Amino acid sequence: MIIPPYLKPGSTIAVVGSARTADASQVEASKKLLEAQGFKIVLAPNISSAMHRFAGTDTERLQAFQELLDDEHIDAIWLARGGYGNVRIVNSLIWEQFLKHPKWVIGFSDFTYIHSKLNHLSVASIHACTFVQIQKFGLAHENVITALETLQNQASKYTFTSHPQNRMGQASGTLVGGNLSLICNSIGTATQLSTDGCILMLEDCDEYAYHYDRMLHQMKRAGMLSQLNGLIIGQSTFKPDPDEIDFGYTLPEMVMNLCKEFNYPICFEAPFGHTEKNYALVLNHGISLTVSDSEVSISQQ
Repeated sequence: MIIPPYLKPGSTIAVVGSARTADASQVEASKKLLEAQGFKIVLAPNISSAMHRFAGTDTERLQAFQELLDDEHIDAIWLARGGYGNVRIVNSLIWEQFLKHPKWVIGFSDFTYIHSKLNHLSVASIHACTFVQIQKFGLAHENVITALETLQNQASKYTFTSHPQNRMGQASGTLVGGNLSLICNSIGTATQLSTDGCILMLEDCDEYAYHYDRMLHQMKRAGMLSQLNGLIIGQSTFKPDPDEIDFGYTLPEMVMNLCKEFNYPICFEAPFGHTEKNYALVLNHGISLTVSDSEVSISQQ
């Protein structure tokens, strides 16, 4: 596994517009906050461009991302904002120069496609808030604090209250995962996650309950749940059912039903995902997971 060099004050962070167009004022506000912390910030030229919902055409987004990947003077690349768009360019990105000078890649949600590609390349990456969310949350917010600490190799162990439906146990392994919908969309592709012997983290937002159930079944049918060392379910949100018939199962009930024949620890409501709590995690890197009846702890190895 390749661990990119950690950052320090004076390091250069580039902001990539690989998905949805970002609000220029939000980008600038986040830029000023990080510059005040001593970082140099470089903005891809297309970040606030608009081609329908995208930050420019596929060609523009691909070219901007590729230039940042190839630039050996860039120390980290942070996703401007999520939305949709990375799937349209991920197959065309060339990683040869990046692997000669690896750098941290930071983001979540639609960036799951990029994290999954980096998993295949055996490069660690950071699941954390998007760049525009820095100004939304502020430097004192734990989402931003944990992202900056992780980038500078100052990450600490996360401890949070155990959910009553957790399955107790201890495990270690490579952390993989991200957005459930996008992981399922990658099944059968060149960037399908290999989950055997890993600890899997899943989160999603604004899906119908039966969509969650269908996606989890798809993962199990694809063999992605059977050989895990552990399972972390982030703070996922539901849309109201589209008709008057309640689906009837909570997310913990869905997961525990599908994983009843497995023995690995499982925790729910972990502080990762599309909610007010989205602490930074290093993906494609070893972690330790301990689930007890009172608390859950996650620490990087």
